[in-house]
Amino acid sequence: MKQLKMYGEKILFFISGIIILCLLLSILNYFNIGNNTLNHILSIIFVLGFCMYSGITLGHQAEHKGYLEGLKIGALYVLLLILLNLIFFASSFTLKRVIYYLTMIITCTIFSMIGINKKRNS
Repeated sequence: MKQLKMYGEKILFFISGIIILCLLLSILNYFNIGNNTLNHILSIIFVLGFCMYSGITLGHQAEHKGYLEGLKIGALYVLLLILLNLIFFASSFTLKRVIYYLTMIITCTIFSMIGINKKRNS
């Protein structure tokens, strides 16, 4: 039950962050601030930032094998984004998307390992 609550909090944080990011980028796009390239770069930076934060906090809370916690949360994020893309956009997989998803999983994994090492050192 504790694990489910921990993952639920991280997924809720991720979803709320994505919603806030969408609103922010929509406002920027509405007022013609920046361009599409800037919006894409900002969205990638923010999503990877959410992955970093989740990875570090899960690493802090994990007892051992931080890489496994990072793989789990990264896979959950990727499955969530794939489901959202299939439901709302009905888009197919491209090499660019696969690289994006792999980057998310790797980011969660690396920062989860960093989080568990920070816990041991402090």
